[in-house]
Amino acid sequence: MKGEKSHSENEQNVYKSNKEKKHYIQPKKARNVDSKLIHDTIASIRRRVKNFKQSHLADQSRYNFAHCLRCLQEYILPAWRKEPENVKDYEEFLKLTLRKEPPEDVAQMDEYIDVISLGKRAREFQTLQTDVKRQILNCMEQRVVKSCSSLKEMAGAEVQLCVEEYTEHIAQHKADIETKWEELEKHGEEYKNFLSPFLHYVEQGEGHTDSMNKVCHNLLEVCKLIENWVNEDDGYPEKLMEEYESNKKIKENLNENVQQLERKKYENMEQLEKLQKRETRAYHNYTVSRKYKHILQSRQEQLEKRRERLNTKLEQKRSEQVSDGPEDGHSETKKAADFSRLETDLQEVEKQIKKLQRNFKPVNDRTYEHKVNHDGGRYKRIANVDRQNNILMKIRDMKLSEEAYRRFMRDKQKQEASQSGGSHRITEACQYAASIGKHWRELYTKLPFVPVRDADKRNHDISMLDYIGAKHDVTEKELAAKSLSKWLMFHRKATVNELVSALKETKFLRLASDIEGKFLS
Repeated sequence: MKGEKSHSENEQNVYKSNKEKKHYIQPKKARNVDSKLIHDTIASIRRRVKNFKQSHLADQSRYNFAHCLRCLQEYILPAWRKEPENVKDYEEFLKLTLRKEPPEDVAQMDEYIDVISLGKRAREFQTLQTDVKRQILNCMEQRVVKSCSSLKEMAGAEVQLCVEEYTEHIAQHKADIETKWEELEKHGEEYKNFLSPFLHYVEQGEGHTDSMNKVCHNLLEVCKLIENWVNEDDGYPEKLMEEYESNKKIKENLNENVQQLERKKYENMEQLEKLQKRETRAYHNYTVSRKYKHILQSRQEQLEKRRERLNTKLEQKRSEQVSDGPEDGHSETKKAADFSRLETDLQEVEKQIKKLQRNFKPVNDRTYEHKVNHDGGRYKRIANVDRQNNILMKIRDMKLSEEAYRRFMRDKQKQEASQSGGSHRITEACQYAASIGKHWRELYTKLPFVPVRDADKRNHDISMLDYIGAKHDVTEKELAAKSLSKWLMFHRKATVNELVSALKETKFLRLASDIEGKFLS
C-alpha cells in the first residue's frame, strides 16, 4: 500500500509539473488580416493549379496526338468542309462542334473525343492562366506590398540594423518574384505560339503540353516566393523583439559595469584619503625635523664658538696658573645624541614619503580627461540603447497592429498640413492654381491621391468634367477649379506641398514658385 501511495503521489507531481509547463507555453502567434488573406489567396491558387495538372497533365491524361491530328485532318475538317487555316484556334473549333454535327462514325471515335478534350483543356488553361495572374497581381499590389513594408520612416534617422536587413530582404524578394514572373511570361508567350491555327496546336501537342507544365510550375514557384516573403514578414516582429532583448542585455551589462566602477571609485577614494592623511602627517613631521635640525646646527655653532672662547680663557687662566677643573663634555655628547636622533627620525620620515610616492602613479590633466570621457561614454551608450529600443518597439507594434501604420501616416499628414497652414490654405492655393486654365487635365493626372486613384478613374473624371463644361458652357479656368476641388474631395489630407510638386512636375515652375511664396512662406 505504501508503494502504491508513493507511486500515485509521483503521478500527481508529474501531472502538476506538466500543467506548470503547459502554463508557460507561449501562445501561437496570430496573423493579421492582410497576412491571412494573402495565405488564403495563395492556397486557393495553388489548389486550383494542382487540380488542373492532376486533371489534364498527369500520366493518365496523356493523348495520342498523332491519332488526334489524323482524325482532325482526315475526318473532322473534311466533314465540316473547312480548311485547316480557317479554324484559327480552340475557341472557333469548340463553336463549330456546337453548330455542326460530324458523321456518326466519326462522332463515335475516341480520337474525336480527345480532340474536343484538347480544345476544352486549352480553354480551361487560358482561363486558369488569366485568373491566376490577375489574383497574384492584385494580391501583390493590394496586400503584399502594402503589408510587407520596411517602415524605415518610423525609425527616422537612426535606422536599426534589423530594419536595414529587412529592407534588403524586401528588395531581394521583389527581385526574385520579378525574375520568376519574367520566366512565366516567357513560357506564356511560347505557349501562345502553338495556339493558331488549331491544327498546328494539335500537331504540336507535346510542345504545348510542355509549355503548360512550365507555366503551371512557374505559377506554383511564384506562389511559393510570395508565401516565403509573407512568412518572413510575419516573423519580423519576433526579430525586432530579439534585437530589443539583445540591446536590453547590453544596457544591463553597461549598468553593472558602471556600478562596479562606482564601487571601485568609492574604495579608491577612501584609500586616497588615507594616503593623503599619511602624506600630510609625514610631511609635517619632516618639516618639524628639518626646523629642529637647523636649530641644533645653530646651537652647535654657538657652542663651538663658546668652546673656543672658553679654551682661550682656559689657556689664559692656565697661563696664569688658575685651575678651574676638567671640562664637562656631557652637554656636547647630549647634543650629538639629539642631533643623531633627529637625523634618524628624518630618515624614517623620508622613507615613508618615498613609499607613498611609489604607491601613487604619475597623473596629469589629460589622464583625468580621458578617464571622464571613458566613464561618460558608458552613460551615452546606455542612452543610445534606450533610444534604439524605443524605436524597435514602435516598429514592432506597428507591424503587429493593423491600424498603427495607418495612424502613423495620418498623424504625419496632419502635422504636414498644420505646418503648411491647414485646410483653408490648400483651398486658397487650389483657387489660385486654377489660373492654369486649359492645362488642368495634365495637372490632374500628376496630382497624388490617398487612397490611390488609378489612371482609368482619373480619365473618367476628366471626361465627366469635359462633359459638364460642354453642356453648361463653363470656362477652362472654372473647369480647372472644379478639377482641383474634386482632387480635394478624393484626397482629404492634401497639402500645399503636394500641389506645388505636381505643378513643378508639369513644368509650371512660375506658378509653383508663386504658390510657394504666398502660401508656404
